[in-house]
Amino acid sequence: QDQELVEPKVLRSPVTLPLQAVKLPVPWIGGHFWTRGYGSVPGPTIRVKPGETLRIRLENRLGPGPGYDGCDIRNSNLGFFLNPDTICALNHSNLHVHGLHVSAKGDEDNVLRHIGPGENKWYQFHIPKNHMGGTHWYHPHFHH
Repeated sequence: QDQELVEPKVLRSPVTLPLQAVKLPVPWIGGHFWTRGYGSVPGPTIRVKPGETLRIRLENRLGPGPGYDGCDIRNSNLGFFLNPDTICALNHSNLHVHGLHVSAKGDEDNVLRHIGPGENKWYQFHIPKNHMGGTHWYHPHFHH
C-alpha cells in the first residue's frame, strides 16, 4: 500500500511539544504499532537562527506507566538484557538535541533532567551567534 511522504509541520520558537502515544502503520506487513512521539513521527521541524533562544515546552502526556517502584538499578552496568529490573520509569522523559552547540546544564541540553508523566517543563537553548547551519535533531533521552 503506497503512502505519500508527509512533510512534518515547521515551527518557530516558542514551541510546545506534546510527548504522547502515537499509532504508526506498518504498510509492508499490515497493521500498526504504538510508540512515543511528539504528536507525530517524525516530530515537527523547528527552525532557529544563530543568536536566537529556542524555547520549547515539553508536555509529557504519557500515562503513569511503570514507575520507579520496581526499579533496581544496582546492576544497571550489566544492561537490561542481563538485568531486566533496570527497565522502569518508561513514561518519564526529557529532551536531548544533536548538533546544537548549547550548554548541557540547567534547562538546556541536560540529559539528567526529569519530566514525569503529566509534567510540563520549559527548555531554553541559547544558540550561539556563530552557530553553523545544518539539519540537527531532537529526541527523548531519559537517564536514571
